[in-house]
Amino acid sequence: MDINENSALLLGSRKGIIQDERKKNEDTHTAISTYDVIIRNVNIILVALAVTLGSVSKAQYIYKWVSLNTILPDIILGSNATSSGNTPQQCAKNSSSDAENEYQRLAARFSLYFTLTEKGIALPVLAFFGIYSDLIGRKPLMIAGILVEAIKYGLISFLIYKDFHINYLFISYAICGLGGTFFSFHLGTFAAIADTTARGKQRSFSIALLDAVMGLSALVGQITAGYVINITGFVYINIIVGGLFIMTFLSVIFLYKETRQNRQGANSLKPRMSWNMCDAIKRITGFYTHKEQRRNMPLPIFVTTAVVFVCVYSVATCRGDIEILYSLNFPFCWSSVMIGYYRAVKDFVQLAVGVMIIKVLHVFTTDETICIIGCISGLASYVMMAFASNDWMLYLATALGVMCIVPLPMIRGIFSKSVLPDKQGALFANIYIFEILCSLGGSTIFNNVYAETQSIMKGLVFLVMAGFYLLSVILLIICSCMTSTLGSTPLFIQGDTGPSMNSRGSDTPCPDTVDLMNSKAPVITNNDGSNTEEVDSV
Repeated sequence: MDINENSALLLGSRKGIIQDERKKNEDTHTAISTYDVIIRNVNIILVALAVTLGSVSKAQYIYKWVSLNTILPDIILGSNATSSGNTPQQCAKNSSSDAENEYQRLAARFSLYFTLTEKGIALPVLAFFGIYSDLIGRKPLMIAGILVEAIKYGLISFLIYKDFHINYLFISYAICGLGGTFFSFHLGTFAAIADTTARGKQRSFSIALLDAVMGLSALVGQITAGYVINITGFVYINIIVGGLFIMTFLSVIFLYKETRQNRQGANSLKPRMSWNMCDAIKRITGFYTHKEQRRNMPLPIFVTTAVVFVCVYSVATCRGDIEILYSLNFPFCWSSVMIGYYRAVKDFVQLAVGVMIIKVLHVFTTDETICIIGCISGLASYVMMAFASNDWMLYLATALGVMCIVPLPMIRGIFSKSVLPDKQGALFANIYIFEILCSLGGSTIFNNVYAETQSIMKGLVFLVMAGFYLLSVILLIICSCMTSTLGSTPLFIQGDTGPSMNSRGSDTPCPDTVDLMNSKAPVITNNDGSNTEEVDSV
């Protein structure tokens, strides 16, 4: 009789823990109005449009400047060079043009050096911006990123108008890095979404939807950029980009609502957070040393998923510049307008259609499976692009890659669901550290591969990119096997739609899970703000 009574008490205790956890999942996000959502999306659209216009302008301006101002040896100029440099668009008449190969190589190198300057400076800046946004809020982070972008493009416009040497552009990229670039805005936006959505598939879909909104804005930017460059050149397009950033800057200051709020009064963040540098470093590295900060997600799964993110983002961050140079080259010889239409179609297919597919797949599968499908899609797309010899093959590559960037928002959502609400800024600081490192490493690898393989195979760089997606597929399958072996799926927490800390069909968690839940009680109830965390033994 005693055993049955104790069992009933234990069962009731377990159910109470589950209910408390569900309630906490529902109550830890900030409610915002429809007006606030509209303002946030308008800002996202403006920034995405500006970033797209600036990116397209950058790649084509570098190529144009190099082709007009590079003095090549006579032996190179005599081998199938096709233009005197006075025409608005150059392209080799065959695949053996040494002059064209040299222009492509130099343009790829300049693009790499600008990226290294900007992102290298931004790396430590973003790390601490993200951490301290948990203390001071998301708006200051957004404002800093937008302001330096406006200054950057204003300076670029002036330098191009005055026809300064291209090396002077390093000044503008260095200034932009000091504010974290537009990555600061995106970091604050993603953290704000985590602040205002419940944990579960809703959050991962909201993050994917954000990428879709940016993609649709980029679609307009791709087409617009081609016409503006073709009609007015490169000065006015950079002025337009700077103006868009100024509009966003004013909108964030006067219209945007701060989403990072103190939910627990005097006992919340203030006693536990400070401006101490050591404390900031501990917060950003704590995901790898303390299970508590990952909601007890196993470290091997966390690290494996992070490696997949690095592989996919390394490709995504630099593919745009390389694709533009690739389409300017033989045998495509596309104009700026044609490039604009192609990139618009690509963005629409991969972002808008990709997000709709995510919504459908969420009905009957998990985030991890969607990531695997996305990586397979990217693998097929890059293999097709590597062997493309005419226009329709490039468009087919786009169709095959309809889900190639889906893993990025899915992994962001997985990570966001797996950490505590007061660690979202630190989490996205980690993610954007990954993104900058990927941008630096990816640009170094792929720009150099493209620059040095022009005479061997122009599309060889895309085969290397396909290899990164193949590695991601393998790692995700390993991650899936590890999840099955561990007997739980902390990656796929469903929020209020099911058990909150494990994947069992019953409402009764296993004893180990109950212990993990109970171990978190001091973190919630301590009046002195102390935080007792379990350290991983790895």
